[in-house]
Amino acid sequence: RTPAAGGVVHLGPYEVAVRLSFAVWRSMPDAALFAAADAGTLTKPDEVGRQLRRMLADPRAKSGLGAAHAHWLEYEGVESNPRSTVDYPGWRTEMGPALRAEADAFMEKVTLGGPGALDRLLSTPHITVPAGLSDFYAVTVPKGTAAPAKDPKARPGILGLGAVLTTNTEPVHRGLLVRERILCGEVPPPPPNLEIVQPPDGPNVTTRARYSTMLENGTCSGCHQLMNPIGFAFERFDDLGRERLQDKGQAIDDSGELVDSDVDGRFVGLAGLSAALRKSADVEACVSRQWFAHVVARVIDPATDQCTLDRMTKAFVAS
Repeated sequence: RTPAAGGVVHLGPYEVAVRLSFAVWRSMPDAALFAAADAGTLTKPDEVGRQLRRMLADPRAKSGLGAAHAHWLEYEGVESNPRSTVDYPGWRTEMGPALRAEADAFMEKVTLGGPGALDRLLSTPHITVPAGLSDFYAVTVPKGTAAPAKDPKARPGILGLGAVLTTNTEPVHRGLLVRERILCGEVPPPPPNLEIVQPPDGPNVTTRARYSTMLENGTCSGCHQLMNPIGFAFERFDDLGRERLQDKGQAIDDSGELVDSDVDGRFVGLAGLSAALRKSADVEACVSRQWFAHVVARVIDPATDQCTLDRMTKAFVAS
């Protein structure tokens, strides 16, 4: 087809069918989608919406949504994580697949088994623990069953998922995940001539103390202020994502701070961070942006995509 002004090409009904199918099912369109394309109705928003609702009710939607959420929150591949049991005592190879299955089940329950609201995604507590993760969550689970979580409120929504925490092991990584993937903020890369020095460690030096030194370095503090204080909200969890009451024999301090956002301020723990993020218009816009990127499967171009993103965000907030 001949491109319109600016090189834009409108998608035809068959292209819409394929985009829908691979975004939701990760597979080819079915007979109903092809029939809608044959009839030319997939150029109408109402018909696209009807087909999408039908597809989300199909069991095949679990695959596409699972892949989208894992990519968004960066836990794709956790099921095959070749983690060293020497460096990470207590890790078992079978924990990876169990954590991925748990994350997929949680996301499916919240998005497909309920209203699918963002507030629920950030706040729904982890009620039960699968049998295969009893030692990870430090609860007793009879064989073949599940058990109540040790403290459901300690793991609010997506921020408390074991798959998310064990993939991002340090405060700076966990803070960066929230900054980039949930707030859609940008953290500039370190200068090319910067000599990266690992935070000091020792038998009595807590994780928080180690990463607080980055905030005292004039060269590093500007960028790390955007990540580390957010990452400190996860201090109740070790580098695998297991709950802990102490670090190096010292009481846990999981207070943190959000800066350069629309919900700036101090908070305590994951519950406090989650509560702040649930009030954020930046988070609402970011979730819309993440889904747009997933569906179009390309890098977002503000010059051509911003109007669509604005419409999506407005509709998302209104719903």
